[in-house]
This record gives sequence, structure tokens and C-alpha cells, in this order.
Amino acid sequence: MTGKEYLERPGKLKQEILADQDNIAAMRSVVEQCTTHLSVTAGCNPSKNKDSFENVMLSITEAEKELEEKVKHLAQMKINIIMTISKLKDRDQQEVLRMRYIEELSWDAISLKKEVTEQRVYQIHREALANLEKFIVGL
Repeated sequence: MTGKEYLERPGKLKQEILADQDNIAAMRSVVEQCTTHLSVTAGCNPSKNKDSFENVMLSITEAEKELEEKVKHLAQMKINIIMTISKLKDRDQQEVLRMRYIEELSWDAISLKKEVTEQRVYQIHREALANLEKFIVGL
């Protein structure tokens, strides 16, 4: 695994988490619409499949538990990355990697914060990735 692949893992997991949150919200919305409809028509046409609502709620609960585990994993992943970045001797390299992959800042924002050109940020980033790979062998 390259240094960049290692550092990009939390971003990919974060995208999964956001998609999961959207899916859970959509499922909850459907359930809310159905329960509103059911309360209006209560007693008119009782469902023969009493398990369907329970199964839907169970699916939502399981999805929420999986989401919670992903969030915990993301937090741990970021902590591990911060600890790995802190092993770099050069403070500029540490800052650039932390701003880019933990704070998720754009190259332009990093350049402004560091008060250097974007080209210099790219250079620091390349050097940092090369140095970081020494610490991630076997991860």
C-alpha cells in the first residue's frame, strides 16, 4: 500500500458512511410515510403480514448498528493516521498531510494557511508521502 492509499482510506470510508446515512434516512422516511398512512386508515384493512413492519424496522436498526461501527472504525483509522503522520521528522510535512487528509482542506486552503505557494505545498506533500511510506510498510 502506498502512502497516498493509506491516507485516502478514511475519505473512502467517510463516503460510505455518508451513503449509509442517506439510505437510513430514506428508509426512515418511507416508514414514517407508511405509518402516517396506516394511522389514517387504521382498522380499514389490517395487514395479513404482521412481520413486515417489524422486519423493516429490524433492517433499519441493523443498518444503524453497521453505521455506528463504521463511524468508530473511521475515528480509529484517523487516530492511527495522526499517530503515523506524527512520526515524520519534518513539521511542514506533518502539517500538510494532516491538513489534507485529516482536516480535508483543499490545496489552495493549505497554501493559504501555510503562506506558501501551491507548488510548494505539492512539493512538501510528495516528500511527505515518500517519507511516510517508511512507517506504513506492512499495514
